[in-house]
Amino acid sequence: MAICGNCGAQSSRVRSRWTEKGVQLPDQCPSCAPESMHDPFKSVRDGQIAMGWEYMPQMYRKTDDGYVAKDELLADTEAQATKQSDEDIAAENAALAKKRAMRRTKPLSSAEIEMAITRWNNAAQA
Repeated sequence: MAICGNCGAQSSRVRSRWTEKGVQLPDQCPSCAPESMHDPFKSVRDGQIAMGWEYMPQMYRKTDDGYVAKDELLADTEAQATKQSDEDIAAENAALAKKRAMRRTKPLSSAEIEMAITRWNNAAQA
């Protein structure tokens, strides 16, 4: 507990202030300056972090364990997380086109089969 230098009351919240030149202003506590101790509620848009059920209470339901997201919020979140960007779609289409252009259309010849078996045997022995 701190002691207010202005009124002498003990409080868990005492605000000490100084001017820009280093001169100390009178202390403030809930007893002598209750209006200065009131912090107005800040929303998420003001930069203060809030839990999901505080920010969007209509998307949560209260249970014995706390708050649980509704099915529509879960579906929206999953859709947003799995949504592909245009760049991802273009890269996937390019990779698919490359794969189709370079695919093998004929079966391996006997020489290619022997070469593959030899390579795997050498790798397995090493």
